[in-house]
Amino acid sequence: MNDSPISINRYSRFSSEIEKMLLLSFALHIVLIAVLLFNQYFLFRFAKTTIYEVKLVNLPQSTELSNTLTPPVDKKGDIKSEKKAASKPIKKKEEIKKKEVNVPELKKEEVRSPSPSRKVEETRGEKKTAGGISGPVAISSDNFKFPYYEISLRNKIERNWSPPPLIKGSSWVRVVIGRNGKILSTEIIETSGNSFFDQASVDAYAQDVNLGVIRAEAQKIPIAAFDISDNAKIKGLKETAKDVLFADLKRTQLFYLVDVEKLGIDTRVNSEPQKEVIKRMGTFGVSAAVWARLSLKDKELVLEGNLYDSVSTDIVVSKRYFGNENLIRNMVHRFVDEIVFRYTGSKGIANTRIAFISDRSGDKEIYIIDYDGNNPKKITGDKAIKLSPAWSPDGRWLAYTSYKDGNPDIYVVDLETSNRWKMLGFSGLNISPSWSPDGQLLAFTLSKDGNSEIYTVRRDGSDLKRLTYDPATDVSPTWSPNGREIAFNSDRGGTPQLYIMNADGTNVRRLTFWGDYNTSPAWSPKGDKIAFVSRIDGKFRICVINPDGSFFQQLTDASTNDESPKWSPDGRHIVFSSRRHGKSDIYIMNADGSEVERLTNDSSSNINPSWSP
Repeated sequence: MNDSPISINRYSRFSSEIEKMLLLSFALHIVLIAVLLFNQYFLFRFAKTTIYEVKLVNLPQSTELSNTLTPPVDKKGDIKSEKKAASKPIKKKEEIKKKEVNVPELKKEEVRSPSPSRKVEETRGEKKTAGGISGPVAISSDNFKFPYYEISLRNKIERNWSPPPLIKGSSWVRVVIGRNGKILSTEIIETSGNSFFDQASVDAYAQDVNLGVIRAEAQKIPIAAFDISDNAKIKGLKETAKDVLFADLKRTQLFYLVDVEKLGIDTRVNSEPQKEVIKRMGTFGVSAAVWARLSLKDKELVLEGNLYDSVSTDIVVSKRYFGNENLIRNMVHRFVDEIVFRYTGSKGIANTRIAFISDRSGDKEIYIIDYDGNNPKKITGDKAIKLSPAWSPDGRWLAYTSYKDGNPDIYVVDLETSNRWKMLGFSGLNISPSWSPDGQLLAFTLSKDGNSEIYTVRRDGSDLKRLTYDPATDVSPTWSPNGREIAFNSDRGGTPQLYIMNADGTNVRRLTFWGDYNTSPAWSPKGDKIAFVSRIDGKFRICVINPDGSFFQQLTDASTNDESPKWSPDGRHIVFSSRRHGKSDIYIMNADGSEVERLTNDSSSNINPSWSP
């Protein structure tokens, strides 16, 4: 029955229909591929992919310079016609009208101080752009006809802005940004006229340009600092404030300090600085001027500070702090952090702290100092060995290992209330705590199953998870800033080396392949480097490496051992311990190994530093 002519004929027709469908499907795929290729060709050939050039000017300028833009140059070196511009033509200098920037009146507000018994009050005066948008980065979008560009531009710059590479021969959107973080103007030079292709080109370009923060090797900003404090009663405090101000500005790596006295400029006035004095500084190449005044008001210290643009004489930052003499350093730290924020859009580190282990009281206890080594404070005092303090991302808790009950257990202390509790107390090792970037998890090492493995647990002590399964020793976990990966130390290859795995324990791969001893990894907050200790020529050195295993760099080369590197929250500095002066002390240095500074200097041993957020 199945071999009848009717059945064969039906089968043939069915096969023919399948062939037609396959041919049609193939043809549709060809057409689709052709359309996609045409779109890509049109996008990169005819749509004239728009590129952002972010011009980082050298000073916090006013918006009067916002439209002093030059037209783009094509591949032949000719000036492109302004008629092609999708937005209004670029104005000439003589046609530019100065835009007014209003500074609101100072509004007093209270700021939480490190100690509940102390009080610091602060006043803030913030500028607004011409479009009325306030904040560290703002776009005045009046009469701006291209929302896709604006959205992409805002997202790119608000994440971290600095000059991207300029691709010659390409069209672009030019953006002028003041050092105070304000976007002063935007101009569309060329566009395809099609928002779909415009957005596609923006997305494509965004993948190729990395807008990082200003790097340490970037040209430093000439800045002058001066004061008009003449009160004899606070002369000693005045000198302290001045020293702290200069040291803080230097540590930012952003500024070059100009000696006002050597310029022959008389800044001694009886009121706020005169504009003529500020302008004269500008004629000597000074980009910005910091004015600070310390005074007494009702037996309370008052620190007033302004940051001026030396060209326009505008006030970029205006702050006022109140407190007792014990808070004078803290006041200056806060002011410098405001200056850094205005120039970089990122939080400064002058008001951060460093936790470490010291035996200065006879036992290994946890202490905290300011980032410059001042104001030491004892945190623990149960006369037991402590190790490896680790800050939570919000700066409220410290996790650490303690031998209080005879076993190395992990404890957590609340720095606001001084309450502490045992989080992990398994038999064997409970060591090397490390907080996840969101503060919800703690990675650490346990040996409860026989050998040392990496685990995670939730902040409340629940949901214990084992990440590594290897008969070797796995210790010292450190999180990537996005929380997706963990670097750690393991001798599974025969010698202590660095490894990286996903946060769930998968995809383990080896990072270091040279030397017989590489330990103590610390992932930078930018995510681009991992600091660690490497034994080189018989000595422990601080080194860095990229997370992909490239660009190994040795940072220290002292005659003694350097250990326990940890990053500052801005990624510009590294704190570590070293025996370069006979005993172990805490040091900081720039991320490139320069400007080593000793923070502790007593007869005790100081180890295991950890930098606060």
